[in-house]
Amino acid sequence: MRAKLFAVGLSVTTVLAGAAQAQAPAQQPTPTQDSDATWRQCANGIVDPDAAIKACNAIIQSGQESRANLSRALTDRSTAYANKGRNDLAIDDLTHAIEADPGNVTALKLRGDLYGRVRRYDLAAADYDHAVQMDPTDGDAYGGRGLAYFSEGKYELAIADCDRAIKLNPQDVMSYYVRGLAKKRTGDDAGGTADLVQARQLDPKIGQ
Repeated sequence: MRAKLFAVGLSVTTVLAGAAQAQAPAQQPTPTQDSDATWRQCANGIVDPDAAIKACNAIIQSGQESRANLSRALTDRSTAYANKGRNDLAIDDLTHAIEADPGNVTALKLRGDLYGRVRRYDLAAADYDHAVQMDPTDGDAYGGRGLAYFSEGKYELAIADCDRAIKLNPQDVMSYYVRGLAKKRTGDDAGGTADLVQARQLDPKIGQ
């Protein structure tokens, strides 16, 4: 999931697109009869947010879905709202999604991304911290928390979390980039430069 850099330039559209793609297999809803097309449209908030919101509204207001499915629909609708720049509505949907299904790690991490987007780095770190507690092998959650710490000026904590994220996913370009910036802030210019070079080898457009 992770597409972070809410403090250093990555768009929320990219954040949510990556999250939706990564989490879809693990949290597919069990559709009610004849609802497949509506679910597909609800999950299409990156491409057509207005149509996605309409489809998600139909699912949410139907009163026929399980709490897990309701949580998924709210999560999908939050993606559409965020794509329209309505971070307030997106965060509200994600809060309700987590209330409906406390195990919805996707919603936790997306809300962490959006809290970072609105510069509530303390709340972003708290959401990622919760995600890490739920799954200590979630490299995306460590990376997201690392970015939140970086944005708060907690550079040593950011480096430690990026270390964990990279260990779990050696191709994690964002964690190399954030760790590189954090190292430079702590005076490790050589180490920071090495991380930034590695990040740009993985993605030449990182930080642009």
